[in-house]
Amino acid sequence: MIEGFRSPEKTKSVLGIDIGSSAVRLLELSKVADGYRLEACLTEILPVLDTGRPPDHEALCQTITRLVRSSGTSLRSVMASVPDSSVKIKVVELPTGLSESEIEACMEVEIERNFPYSADETVFDYVLLPNNEQQPSAIRVLLVACRLQEVRARQHLFSSAGLDILALDVEGYALQRALLKAHEPVVVLVNIGSSSTTLSVLIGDCMLFHKEHALAGRALTEQIQSYYGLSLQEAELGKCRKNLPNDYSPSVLRPFLELLVDQVRSFRQLFLSAHPFSEINRLILAGGGAALDGLPHLLEESLELPVSIAHPFADMQYAESMKIPSDVAAFSLACGLALRGMDDSGH
Repeated sequence: MIEGFRSPEKTKSVLGIDIGSSAVRLLELSKVADGYRLEACLTEILPVLDTGRPPDHEALCQTITRLVRSSGTSLRSVMASVPDSSVKIKVVELPTGLSESEIEACMEVEIERNFPYSADETVFDYVLLPNNEQQPSAIRVLLVACRLQEVRARQHLFSSAGLDILALDVEGYALQRALLKAHEPVVVLVNIGSSSTTLSVLIGDCMLFHKEHALAGRALTEQIQSYYGLSLQEAELGKCRKNLPNDYSPSVLRPFLELLVDQVRSFRQLFLSAHPFSEINRLILAGGGAALDGLPHLLEESLELPVSIAHPFADMQYAESMKIPSDVAAFSLACGLALRGMDDSGH
């Protein structure tokens, strides 16, 4: 493994910090005798900028510092992630019998050939996937690569906030760790963030398919802004506080949800075309948009699959002072990041 994505040293308590385009979320987990205990769980909403650009370095640094202070934690080491949009994922087929060093050399060649940056500018990791019974003479390797400057930018941000990064993770894998059991059959995970919606098809701890689309929370905010003649900030607050006019649901929300369901259905069809013998068992909704009114029902109706909203804390204990947020699905990523730093969750 290369610096940045390498497995962290295991610890009994860890912070997971999720930096989204609309909010920063902090979660502290501790390992206890019979599982995990949630020690802190906080969100700070970021200002909505009309430019569409994320908050600058200084604003993010101050937000992280405030969250750490408010949590009361004494920890200064964190698990963080790089956004899926900055990560390239590819399944590479190689002949059997290669050594570890030969596989790594092949990955570097693959990056030089097919990725938009050179191996010298890249942080990468890889994992062997289960064998394909139809091709016993080949092994499948999942390659994950990210530009080195993305990793350096994350390190600089947390360093400026007085924190050290234990390791970086990929958002899709952190979500998978928080929400799926090790040997679970094929599951669709839809993560609805502010700037993008990602769809991943997973089996156990392997990601078979991953797509990203710009139809997400901010797009809904912009439709609210346009329909009611509000500022972007007013539209976002109205959406979050659910105090929009009575015609919001039929006139704005429902058409948006139908577009979102169409996109998920299209992604699922792409996956089934590439994996015709796969049978999807269920769908999990995560992210800040997971609890949009009516979305689970529409997806169940359209896809004919069981649909559930993510609850990453379902099997955890809570600290006595802990107040459980109403939007638990939005903490799935922060939870998955924290779990990576635990004794038995480094995969």
